[in-house]
Amino acid sequence: MTMDGDRRHVTLPSGLPMISSWGMPPLWVKKLPPVCSVMLCSRPLESESWTRSPASKTPRFCTDTVLRVMDDGEGAYHARMDELTLKATLSPSRISDFNSCPLKFRYRNIDRIPERPGIEAFRGTVVHKVLEDLFDLPRDQRTREHAIGDLARAFEHEFAENPDARFAIDSDLAWPDDPREASQAAIDAFLAGLPAFLERYFVLEHPDTFDATHREKYVRGQLDDDLWLHGFVDRIDVAPTGEVRIVDYKTGKAPNPGFEDKALFQLKCYALLWQMEHDVAVRRLMMLFLGSGDRLVHDPKPVEIEQVQAQVRKVWVAMKAANERAAWEPKPSKLCDWCSFQSRCPAKGGVAPRFEPVPLEFPKRR
Repeated sequence: MTMDGDRRHVTLPSGLPMISSWGMPPLWVKKLPPVCSVMLCSRPLESESWTRSPASKTPRFCTDTVLRVMDDGEGAYHARMDELTLKATLSPSRISDFNSCPLKFRYRNIDRIPERPGIEAFRGTVVHKVLEDLFDLPRDQRTREHAIGDLARAFEHEFAENPDARFAIDSDLAWPDDPREASQAAIDAFLAGLPAFLERYFVLEHPDTFDATHREKYVRGQLDDDLWLHGFVDRIDVAPTGEVRIVDYKTGKAPNPGFEDKALFQLKCYALLWQMEHDVAVRRLMMLFLGSGDRLVHDPKPVEIEQVQAQVRKVWVAMKAANERAAWEPKPSKLCDWCSFQSRCPAKGGVAPRFEPVPLEFPKRR
């Protein structure tokens, strides 16, 4: 390894050069042939204990981290990992990724290719923070005015936790290396759009009339010897009579008629996990769609919860088969237009980097 100005030149075992765009261990690399994969160990300069992207104030990669560097001919990327794995702990969102497109699941959950943050996700994070903290207040202070006035604080909190959200807020910033901050105009426009979601929430619910039992509640359960299911529940309400209601906030719009079951799958997974842990069936599932002002309420039958458990197991069998065969196939649909991985998708004329089966990763004991 040699130093040249503010760059590091690294020669890979194959003899190919890899050039970092900054003075720390390689981040974005160039001059690699199409579809190659290498492994290397990243160590710090001098006594640095973390490496940082110049465009971010938060640590990105720990020192003795193994990086996987790949190039599909259009641009290389890396991801932090001790080892590429297929996690044996599924979440409803991971299951949704696989069902919508196995190749997208691979890129997002195994290769862990960085994606530009989306404005919809960050908007949801800020609104969720306001609604989570709202129930810290006495009932008579849980007002529309207080919630809307709390948006600036929630924004600052979530933005400090995730500085890369600037790429979601300001579309003029070039992902991922633009060193600029989000413009004030972009921030103002983002904040100006948030009160409408809270206005709709207060039409759907009256938080001054009840108390939330749990907020952002983590739930996890083991479904098979090699399969776990987990997730974070927005809110769980337990009535004095013991009846349980699971509530989920969505800043999107309600599903079209006939697609309710797909939307409710996430909450049915949580109902399954709650029942496994407490031996109490969930009485009601409720989704509040703050993008359209709609409420979806469903009282699940025992057979539905059994079916969800069978569906999760079926998906896990399919994931393991795809891993063993190294066959993460694309699944073209209308959603492809919003996919971050089009340049690496054979269905879009791209090239999928070579894949070899990876080991399963099991959760640590709690």
